[in-house]
Amino acid sequence: MKNVEIVFVDDEEQNLYVYKKTFKKIFDLKTFSNPVEAKDYLLQKNSKPLVVVTDQTMPEMKGEELARALALEKEYLNFIMITGNLEEDDGLSSRILSKKFFFDYLEKPINWIEDSDSIVNTIKTAASYSWRNLLTMYRARALEFYCSNPYEMEDYVKLNGLVKEIKLEKNSVRMFMIFDKFIISEGINEIAEITKSDSNHELKYLPTNDVQSFSSLEQAFSELRSKITS
Repeated sequence: MKNVEIVFVDDEEQNLYVYKKTFKKIFDLKTFSNPVEAKDYLLQKNSKPLVVVTDQTMPEMKGEELARALALEKEYLNFIMITGNLEEDDGLSSRILSKKFFFDYLEKPINWIEDSDSIVNTIKTAASYSWRNLLTMYRARALEFYCSNPYEMEDYVKLNGLVKEIKLEKNSVRMFMIFDKFIISEGINEIAEITKSDSNHELKYLPTNDVQSFSSLEQAFSELRSKITS
């Protein structure tokens, strides 16, 4: 998902350094120490983030205020909150868990190294949902900015059902739909991609980049399944 843009917002520069060190090889990362500057960037018509990870307690604007400011213009966009104040603000907990403005939250203190696998998977899941939201709500924008030949929701539902069958045997397998790709991961490691072209579906194994072409998504997945479960 190195082409997926993720925005981190935190007023502490040391935290931004940690985010960059932890996630720069996985995502296209943009960081802001000033939430007002982050808001201005996110409101630009040509900005392309799919997830915003933001601290809640910042001097110029709280993370929740940032999410509310973008709720109408970028309603497809998913936010993940970083907070250490859940116990002090009961209302905050219920608002986060209702997912009205936030997809999920990370509660301080956070061990970014030990918890990196689960955090990365949370961000990937949020990005996958943002893409599906964008494709449904603003299809023209999705096609113009991201991908002219995307997988559709029907494809996602179909393949997600098949992935659930694999999870009965290998619970660590996950799937994310981004642009014209289905990305299959085992734990945090991406192990394969199924990519849509005009006439076929290419199955690429990672990290070897061995590629096979199939006439249908089902055929590509059947071959992938045989490799994963063998």
